This record gives sequence, structure tokens and C-alpha cells, in this order.
Amino acid sequence: MRTSLFAFVLLSTLLVSSLAFDWRTRFPKSSIDDILHWGTYKSQRIHSITEKTDPLDSLTVSMMIGNNLTSKHPNNLLYNFMDIQPPSNDQTHLNYKNHNGFYYAHQVLDDQYTPVNLTNIFFKTNAVPSRQAWSSLTNIYNTTAPSDGFVTLFYGITLENYHNNGTRYLKFEPEKSQITIMKRNGGMFGEDIAVGYINYFAFLDGNVSPKNIEVHYQSIANLNQSNLWQLNTICNDTLRLNEAGDYLILPNTVDQNVQATTLVLLQFKVPATGDYSLLVTYDSQTPVTNPHWLQIQLLLTDLQVEYAAAFEKTFPNVKKDYKNMAQYALANLIGGMIYYYGPVPITEDPTPQPPLPLFTATPTRNSFQRGFLWDEGFHELLICNWNPDLCLTAISSWFGTQYKTGWIAREQVRGDEIRSFVPGDFVSQSDLEGNPPTLMMALDYLLNNPNVDAGLKNQIYVNLKDPLYKWWSWFYNLQMVLDKEGKPTNFFLWSYKMFEGNRQYFGSGLDDYPRDDPGFVSKYHLDLHVWQAMFANVMAKVATGANDTANATFFNDLSKTLTDKISVFLDPTDNLYKDVFKPNNTDNDTSVPSSHIGYISLLPLMFGYVEENSAGFNATLDLVDYHLPGLVYTQFGISSLSREDTAFQKNSNYWTGPIWVNFNYMLLRAFKLYYWSNARVQDLYNNIRSNIVGTMNNNFANRGYIFEHYNLTTGLGQGNHPFTGWSTTINFILTEQYY
Repeated sequence: MRTSLFAFVLLSTLLVSSLAFDWRTRFPKSSIDDILHWGTYKSQRIHSITEKTDPLDSLTVSMMIGNNLTSKHPNNLLYNFMDIQPPSNDQTHLNYKNHNGFYYAHQVLDDQYTPVNLTNIFFKTNAVPSRQAWSSLTNIYNTTAPSDGFVTLFYGITLENYHNNGTRYLKFEPEKSQITIMKRNGGMFGEDIAVGYINYFAFLDGNVSPKNIEVHYQSIANLNQSNLWQLNTICNDTLRLNEAGDYLILPNTVDQNVQATTLVLLQFKVPATGDYSLLVTYDSQTPVTNPHWLQIQLLLTDLQVEYAAAFEKTFPNVKKDYKNMAQYALANLIGGMIYYYGPVPITEDPTPQPPLPLFTATPTRNSFQRGFLWDEGFHELLICNWNPDLCLTAISSWFGTQYKTGWIAREQVRGDEIRSFVPGDFVSQSDLEGNPPTLMMALDYLLNNPNVDAGLKNQIYVNLKDPLYKWWSWFYNLQMVLDKEGKPTNFFLWSYKMFEGNRQYFGSGLDDYPRDDPGFVSKYHLDLHVWQAMFANVMAKVATGANDTANATFFNDLSKTLTDKISVFLDPTDNLYKDVFKPNNTDNDTSVPSSHIGYISLLPLMFGYVEENSAGFNATLDLVDYHLPGLVYTQFGISSLSREDTAFQKNSNYWTGPIWVNFNYMLLRAFKLYYWSNARVQDLYNNIRSNIVGTMNNNFANRGYIFEHYNLTTGLGQGNHPFTGWSTTINFILTEQYY
């Protein structure tokens, strides 16, 4: 059976969901697993469509960009996101314009060093068990190309398999522009059967098959499927000089060992003097032989309108000047979601760990292209607000990686591909090291939101209750400080590592924030105490929803106990909240307030644990008051450490001065949720909000990026970029939505 590309329905006039974005409107017969089976889940690559399968056994289509193909060189093929957008490059912009997380994504490449611009558009047309179908459309737009210019794009179609024991192979028929995915012994009588089809087409100005595009190809058998992520290296090794000896091409051969073929390479040499498009289609049921350009454009227009309407509903009333930044933030947070597979080595357990999958958002696609536990809570706040199904799927995936003790690794480097990006010191994880439980903030949003379906909330009570209890038990008990008699104190201490000659509390998330004074070391950590109180508070809601009355009472009592104990961290000399220290290397257990003032001092207020108009409340507000100005106040946002601190801008100058958006969000959130009746709070809120919005938008307007953090003196973005992780909480600040 043959088919035209699409049988679709324009949905602009269909029912309006109570959710801002509801994928069921377009795919009402799909389950969440169906609709998420395919996606842009290798966000570390420039453009890649892959399956979300456990164990990893995925068909993947990845695009590469040819680069100076006159002679062989390791940099001939731009493959990974960081190949084209390294953290230090301000001249190239590769970002998503739209991404709904389910069936539509629109990515734009704007590179001043090349004569063309590219867009990659991914869209689905079927997503049910009996039929999955999607397309990837790459548009190549001429800008300043000379008349003899061209651009070369490669596609690699791979059957990746973590265990190198896949049951599928690729039957390549270049004369049909078709790759058939075959399953060994899949038929009723043990015969091999077709389980999917990939077809590819070229267009010029909407007309199919322009003759001036060169197409070259190569299929390869007997490869190690667990190494197919090294697609660029394999492809580069395959390239040969053409007959003229001036350009590298694929050799145009088909491996005769079809049943062992797991890689097909395609090469398109496209003139840079017109508007060309390359279309790759997948259909699990039937080949696509007759794509209709007009239908494609109508569908894409409809998808874009749908996305814009959902964005407006999710983030209403964003001022025109800030809308591009807000749209960029959401699309690239979702576009940075990744699905990957493998073990995480545990420092204290020499036993090889089982390979597991993780589906998660990431802070960046270039430097931090993997899951970070405390970052993820902030990520999921935004994603939950966009679509609770997507958010809960990712949160549940994190709990799927839980260790037998209840611990969850704070940084998850899974599989050889992701490991290739990460320094060796950060691969193995310690199961003594916690991380702020910000996932509870996202779960709290889901439980409190009346627009979230009761069935989804019930999934939390039924499926996540026990993993949550285990995580809480590990987090609470392992980091508990015991008194001299070995009894729990209900005070807590982060685990630390020696790094560059200093104690580094990586688990706290505030890596180089000062945690000692001359002659003194940490006794109790204030931030960990606040996180424990928040954790217990949300656990009480989980237990209540699960009709677990005994635990609901326990967690409510614990939350009150921990909240009351925050007073121990109040320094009576200045009424500020601080870590508690003790003398170093002695039996003297005297409590001494830390000398350090910064984000940690604000945390009790950030969760509403400071009584309004108390001495601690007023002193904390002094820190951020622009009239004084406060010790952590700047005209660009609230900085991480007091400018009078002895550690100010020292260590790695990571959390010792720079302005971080997520903490500014939490402060503004607290002002709105807990203290909004206070006139002074309203005044400070308006000033701080204006400052952080202005700082981010000035950088975005002038440089085109959202950054990891911002300089407290100049307001310039710094650190990793584009950083569309927790800096995307700017969207809540813009819309004044706080959860």
C-alpha cells in the first residue's frame, strides 16, 4: 500500500482544554507512552529524532552538517550541539522557536560564518500503537551565498542498541529513496517482516526532486550497535574524494549483508542559491511516496498557531518587549529534554550498577547535557505549568533511577555518549551526597493546582508514594546530625568533598558558597534545614492524598518541628539567618553563627518560614532593599553573596557573587505568596522584579541568549549559554505566576 504524506485535521477550532497545552486535543486516541514514543530526545546533537525505549533499542535519525569537505579532518562533520554552539561562541544561534514536547518542534540555525540559514521542523501525524508516523523537514535558506556556493547535509539512520543485541535491521533501496526497518523472525511463521519505513525527498520552492541536488549514500553492516552514537566518526571514515579529487563524498554503495545492516548514511549537496527543503518521513505501517507540499505547509501553519495560542494561555500578558525571550525560554527548555540509558557508577558500591533510562530536562545542550537533580525541580515547575503529563513523566523517570537505599544520584551521567562530554571526576556519584529536593516543589504544584486532572494526582499517590517515602527517609536520616549520645537532633549537614584544596558541598547545589570561617567548620546547614522542612510539608500532602492518615500526621508534625527550629539559625547580633559553625578539630561543640551572608540567609523567607514584621524579617528585607542598599542588592538582581563577605567573588566565583535567576524567582515568589500585604515588600518586589527582567532582556536583546548567571557589577550574562535550565523561571517572573 502507498500513501500520500498526511491525512490530518486542522484543529484550530476544536475543543479547548482546561490545560494550557493538551496533546489529547490533536491525538485523542493516544496514550502518554504513544505520544512520547518519538521525539527530539538526543538534544545533545544538532538535530536528532529517536525512540524512547527501555532497554535502549532505538531507531534514530540524526542530521550532520558538512564542514570544509575538501580533505579529511575530525571536524568535517558538525554533529553535536556544541560543535556548532560551544559555550564561548556568541556568533552562532541554534535554538528552538517552538517546541510543544509532544509532536511539534521548530529549530532555527543562524550562523554568521555560513552563507545559509537552516530550520529543522519535526512533526507527527500518527501516534497510536498500531501506527506511528512523523516527519523531519529541513529548510535551507540562501542568505549571502555566492553563485557557486553550496551546503552539505548528512543524515545517519541508525539502529542503536545498548546491549548490541538488536532484532531489527535496515533494508536500503536507494533507487526508491527508501529504508525499510525489518524485524528478524517477526512474522507469524518466523519470517522477517517490515515494521517501519523511512523515505526522503528534496524540494525546491515547493517542487519535489530538484535535479541539481547531489545525493550520495552508504549502508554499513556488522557494526557494534552500542557504538553507533559515534555517527560522525563512522561517517567521516567512510568519506572518499570524488572523481575530480576536490570534494569528499559517500561512496554510493549498499552493503550486501542486509540482515546485519544497522546504519545508512545519506549525503545531500545542496546549492546555496535558492530555498531548498529536505524531507525525511517515518511511518510504521506504510511507505510515504507522494508528499504534498501544500498539505505540509497548511499543517505547519496550524501547528504554529496552536502553539502560539497555548503559549499565550500558559504565560499570559507578557509584554511585547519580553515575548521573544519568554518564548525562547519555554521552547528551549522543552527542546533540551533528553532520553538516555546506562548505569551510574556509585563510589561506595563497587558492584556494577544496572543500566537504567532517564527522561529529563537539561540545563544546557552544550555543557550540561544530562540530568541534574536539583536543577530538575525548577525545570519541571515550568514544564508542569505547560503540560502536567510531560512533567510527571519526567519526574517519574527520576524515581525510576532510585537506588535501593532511597537515594537518587544528583548528577546522572548515563551511557558512553553522555560520558564523552563529562570530566571523569563527575561521572561516579556518592550515595552519601544529597541534593536539594526541588522535585517536591513541582509535585506540590501538581497537587495544589485545581486544573490538574484528579487521575494524574492519583498517579502520584499510587505510583510515587512509596518511592517518595524512601527518598524522604534517606534524605532525612542520612544527613541528620547526631548528638554526643548518638540521638537525632533534627539538624542537618551536607556531605562534602575535598576539591581544589577546599571543602566543596556539591550536594548543596551551592558548590563554592563559603561554609567555614578561620578556626570553624560547619555544624548545621541552614539551607538543608529549610529544604527538609519543605520536603516534610509536601510529604504531608502526599500522605493525605493517599489516605495515609498516620504518615500525614507524622509529616505535619515534623514540618512544624523543623520550621520552629529555624530560629536556632538566627544570629542575635544582626538578626540574620546563617549556617551554624563550631570550632574545628576540638571536642568543643559550641555553636557559633557563620559570618557569611548570602542566598542561604534568604532561604527561610523564601519559603515563608519567617514571621512578618519580626526582627529576622526586617533584617532579611534589609539585605535586598534598594534604599540602603542591601548587602546582596544590585541594580541587576539579587546577588549570591554579600559584597562585604570575606569570600566575595573568591573560590570559583560561582556562588560567591553572581546573580542567579532561580534564587531571584524564589525571593519574588515568597514576596507574592507569603508577604504581599506588606507595603515594604511590595515596593521591594517591584524594584527587584524590574531589575532582573531588565538584566535578562538586555542580554537577550543584544546577545541572543539566556545565561547561567549574571555579573553583579555589569549585568552581563556569564557562565554557560545558551542556558535554558532554571534561568527559564524568568517566565514566572514575567507573568507574575508563582507556585
